[in-house]
Amino acid sequence: MANTLSAATQLWTCDTAAAVTTAGAIVTNVYYVPSAANDDLIITDQNDVNAIILKAGASDATPVQISFGEDGRYLNGLKIGTIDGGTAYIYLKKRGSF
Repeated sequence: MANTLSAATQLWTCDTAAAVTTAGAIVTNVYYVPSAANDDLIITDQNDVNAIILKAGASDATPVQISFGEDGRYLNGLKIGTIDGGTAYIYLKKRGSF
């Protein structure tokens, strides 16, 4: 799989370390389903500055999530800097609602 956007729902499904978008993005929620214990997810801005970091538990691969509320968190571009395994679901604020 690759990093894909559902335009209808503004949901990025990501499993590959790569640039997602160079445009500004408002992230409202990140849900990370790791493959194994201690897997890391690091989301950066377009300048490779760490912006959101999630880590699986030391003994299990329970999903991890973070919410930034309805206002969200603005990022100047969006990259998956590191994803050790699994899939990240990145919810963006819907266009027209900001």
